[in-house]
Amino acid sequence: MAKFCSNCGKEIEDKATICVHCGSKVSTLEEQNEQDLIDKSAKNSLIFGIVSLLTCSIPVLGFIMSVIGICYSTKGLKSEKYKGMAIGGIILSILFLIISLIMFIILIAIILYFSKQSVG
Repeated sequence: MAKFCSNCGKEIEDKATICVHCGSKVSTLEEQNEQDLIDKSAKNSLIFGIVSLLTCSIPVLGFIMSVIGICYSTKGLKSEKYKGMAIGGIILSILFLIISLIMFIILIAIILYFSKQSVG
């Protein structure tokens, strides 16, 4: 099976670690798969950041979506290509995590207020 350099596009040997044509490092399949997972994590972090925006008015769901967004963001920050998405995802996730917690506290306060009103 032919292998090609990701930098110059020329054909290289299957076991080559450096391209003989341009001198760039040739990544292994494992390295490429790991980088793909990191890039997907960066994209997912932004997606979950946006989802946490949409669900922050439902405190428990918003909290869960925000935590998932933060988890994806920590791995996505290693991405060179999509680091900006990971940063955006972590900012949105943390912001809406805080908003979800505030909404949860307000919800508990309202429940306690009305439970005292109905008893008294």
